Amino acid sequence: MNPLSLVRHLALLGLAYAALVAETSVVPQLSLGGATFRPLWIVLALVVVGGRGSAIVVWAAVLGFTSDCLRSNGPLGLDLVLATVAVCLLPSEWTRRRIHSITTTTLTAVLLTAGIESASRLVRIGIVSPNSAWLTDTLPAAVTGSLADALVSSGLLLIVLLGLRGLHRSLGRMLLPAPLST
Repeated sequence: MNPLSLVRHLALLGLAYAALVAETSVVPQLSLGGATFRPLWIVLALVVVGGRGSAIVVWAAVLGFTSDCLRSNGPLGLDLVLATVAVCLLPSEWTRRRIHSITTTTLTAVLLTAGIESASRLVRIGIVSPNSAWLTDTLPAAVTGSLADALVSSGLLLIVLLGLRGLHRSLGRMLLPAPLST
């Protein structure tokens, strides 16, 4: 493992800790029209676009287990399995090399959050109230709620990434040497 990869994993560990703190302290009080902010899946999207190979699957399992531990209902390990499967179902060119596109990063956050959240909600609702028509009763509400969560989370991610890009460009211009005049 090269030193830059170690630094990247340490930065992701710091982001995962910040997401855990946000998930337990800020998210319960913050609700935007019924949609909730899911910082753990944002970190997972950043892992997918910034990592390579099997490290992405390990991060998906760790973040999924963290999400499982934060939820009180449903089986332990559900989000772990869902996050791992979702990452494995992504196109292989997304996990083979690093992605530098803000659009792809935002799309990854939408796909991961909507997929993991909708499947997790459906299973958790099915376990709590097992009746014969639970899927048809809960599918539209679970999918729209998960899509709203995904759009809120990825919208915030998009705003942050665009802000960081603007800051990076302005710092780059500021630090470039001024051209010599004749």
